[in-house]
Order: sequence, then structure tokens, then C-alpha cells
Amino acid sequence: MKSILILDAFPIIRQGIAALFVDRSDWFVFGSAGSLQHAEQLMEEAHPDLILLGLNLPDASGTHAITHLSMKAPHSRIVASSPRSHDRYSQQCLVAGAHGYVSKTSLPDHFIKT
Repeated sequence: MKSILILDAFPIIRQGIAALFVDRSDWFVFGSAGSLQHAEQLMEEAHPDLILLGLNLPDASGTHAITHLSMKAPHSRIVASSPRSHDRYSQQCLVAGAHGYVSKTSLPDHFIKT
């Protein structure tokens, strides 16, 4: 079973994303954080297989968070998410080190497949 860390500034988004994985036997949410600092504390216990990263954090820009998490947990895959669906914005995330990008306006099934 693979582990997920959900990192997003908004509790309702974190809870909604976690709910997508409740019935999945191949993934489990090991932690949820509202800031980069809190995520770092959780990652002292374990490095997740996947980090689902909302880009509007209170303590870091999206690209800074991606770069920082890539260095701190090089074996974790990072998928960034934002309400923006622009190709230019997703490209910036990929250049910073994200493994994928999904718009928060996507349907839940698309979000899980990403």
C-alpha cells in the first residue's frame, strides 16, 4: 500500500481529497498539512510515496514548496494542484520538480488517475 501526504492551505480541500482515497486498497492518507512547515514535521516520521500539493500555502510559494519538497523527499512523487488550468502555470510546476499537475476544477476520477 502506498502512502499519501495531502498539503493544502484549506481544510475542506484536504478533507475532500482524503475522502477520494477512503475506499482505495492501494493508497492510504498518512497525513494532512496546511503549511509547508507542518508537512515537514509529518515527514520526519515517514516519507510519503505521493505528495498532493496545493499551491496556495501560507508559508511558501508553490514553486518554492515543490523545490523544497523535492530535495527533502527525493523519492516522493509530487503532484501539484491549483484552480488554474493554464499550461504555462503547470509547466512552471513541472520545471520546479513536480511529477504532475492537476487543476482543482477537474472531476474526482481525473484527479485520482493523475
